Amino acid sequence: MPDPNRPLLIPASTGTRVLFATICLLGSLGGVLAALAYELKLNLSLAAETRAAGPSYEWARSPGGRLIGARSGPGRATLEIWPAASGPLPSAARQLWSHETRGKPQWIVDPDGAWAAWIAGGELRVRSLAEAAPDETRMIEFSGKTAALAAPLPGDAISVIFTDGTAGLYSAATLELRGATKVPAAPADQWIGEGSWAGIWRSRASTVEIFEADSSGNWTPRGVSRLPAGSRPAISSHGAVTGTLGNRVWKDGAWHRAPGQVRSVAVRRFGGILATGDFDGVYLLNGEDRPEKLAPAAPYSLLSIAGGRLVVSGGAETVVHRIRGYELFTERGRLFVYGSAILSGVLLLYLVALFLRLGAKLWEGIFDGLRAGGARSFAKRNTPPPQRLVDAFRAGASVLWAGSGLSAQSGHPTWNQLLDKLEETAAAEAWFPPDVAASVRNARRQGDDAALEEIVHRMYERRARMVEFVCNIYGLPAQLSKAHYALYRLPFRACITTNYDNMLERLGPEWNARLFTPSSRGYETAVKEGKFSLLKLYGDLRDPDTIKLCPSELFAAAEAWGALGETLRAMFERNSFLFVGVSPERLLADLRGLGFPNGSETRHWVVTGVQDRGWARASNALRAEFGVEVIPFRSREVDIELPLWLDDLAKKAAPAAKPLASADPWYVESKAS
Repeated sequence: MPDPNRPLLIPASTGTRVLFATICLLGSLGGVLAALAYELKLNLSLAAETRAAGPSYEWARSPGGRLIGARSGPGRATLEIWPAASGPLPSAARQLWSHETRGKPQWIVDPDGAWAAWIAGGELRVRSLAEAAPDETRMIEFSGKTAALAAPLPGDAISVIFTDGTAGLYSAATLELRGATKVPAAPADQWIGEGSWAGIWRSRASTVEIFEADSSGNWTPRGVSRLPAGSRPAISSHGAVTGTLGNRVWKDGAWHRAPGQVRSVAVRRFGGILATGDFDGVYLLNGEDRPEKLAPAAPYSLLSIAGGRLVVSGGAETVVHRIRGYELFTERGRLFVYGSAILSGVLLLYLVALFLRLGAKLWEGIFDGLRAGGARSFAKRNTPPPQRLVDAFRAGASVLWAGSGLSAQSGHPTWNQLLDKLEETAAAEAWFPPDVAASVRNARRQGDDAALEEIVHRMYERRARMVEFVCNIYGLPAQLSKAHYALYRLPFRACITTNYDNMLERLGPEWNARLFTPSSRGYETAVKEGKFSLLKLYGDLRDPDTIKLCPSELFAAAEAWGALGETLRAMFERNSFLFVGVSPERLLADLRGLGFPNGSETRHWVVTGVQDRGWARASNALRAEFGVEVIPFRSREVDIELPLWLDDLAKKAAPAAKPLASADPWYVESKAS
């Protein structure tokens, strides 16, 4: 039997309902396919082939199965080679050379393992790796030039890029100059490279200009990759650009989270980001999902990858692993893919037949039905509050989550309006150089969150000014809204808010007596003792050090909350949350980012204003993942309808509550201000 308390989300027209049901069936098939295909994602495993005991290397490769490692100290560099073998290697490596060097050398190796070379300052040294090769090193000095980067190329050649914007192609066997070319670079440019790929890192613009060398030593531009400000750039042997910042790695426009601070990153040609850092083990990074540990490794180990092998050097050993990647589709996955494709084709034919039978009149009915359905999908003041929510209030098991939409009723800006004001101030005070301003505009097209993240990360040096700006905006005096008045009458057990302003603190002494931020102490005790408390997730304006400027800062801090995070998750599982003034899309992102538990048996509700059908998808996800039901009002009507709906809820949930007019004198607006 349908729940009469749930707003109507299905169009009223009979023909449109048939179509709606068919589309839902297709969507469910896609969901089943996605669930089954989860096991079809990239799966990697590492199998240790060789293991060498001894001090770790600062550069290591494994061409042809042999292990080659190098380390440098004050004024001296050493290259060692281990024979190709399985299992533990002999107790000592064959030392190829140990030479004095000026500065820190860059090491390169032939992909076939025929030779190794280093470049440092104005000289290039090459050493054959053949067993029968003479024990000597060939060396060439570049008169009046300083090398910026060297790259091994097919045909037993080495390309050297100089700081003067030229590049020379040298024979690895004779060190003769085969040719020279120009490179679009300046003397101050910072070069990074691996294999036949190189990049110019421009730190002010946070971009890497990518080049690829051909067998003739010509460097061809391959585009520009933009990284988040402050990240450490790297380029792989197949041209993949990554940026490392703290415990995250940026690749292809997305963050990939590691279990700790990242030190070394290796990118597989056919997918897969491997990382080591201040944690034990080699991890496969899976976006924002939990990383997967693939093999043991000492903290701060070095990674390098080439030819299907991964070298891990750290602690007191160096290990060469064979990388094994599973097929994209398993047999069962193929079966479901083909079956779903056939069934989808049948359903598509059914839809075509349905449209042909109903004709133009049905098309008109479909759109009319959708319009009518959109109107009827919104709640009204006479929509009764859900009985389960009323029961939760009467049982003392309800928690308020207040979003920016609640403060907007008092005149404070929402996230979108805050971003508008922030852009205006940034333009007036010339915060952004032109390239950053363009990047912010591009991010704005992707959504307000993306733009805000771009501003915060790209202009981190102005963080203090941005915090001051937020404090000034939300510190302005404002009148309590009718929705605040209605919330005052409801017997909440606790309150959590993502707002910066102090509107909730002004609802009475009990709302202000136990005010916490995530960095405060005592919140867990207050919750355990059943005392009403107010938790401000984004910080308190009176303490600027507690302010979080964007969701990613909050989510990053949440990973270290410990007992606070456990308390919030326990509250969510044991109490019914009433989310007020937060959009379904924003709430879904917050609950996921803060790690709230999935599959909660406790029912929760969000009541807010929406202005299009984009919230419906988030509404379905909230219900499926967190047990949250959406009670939507039209955004243009929410200022009127929401307070009336909350007042009706207060009458049913707390009939003995005093009206606001008879509240304590402390509540008087002038004093509260």
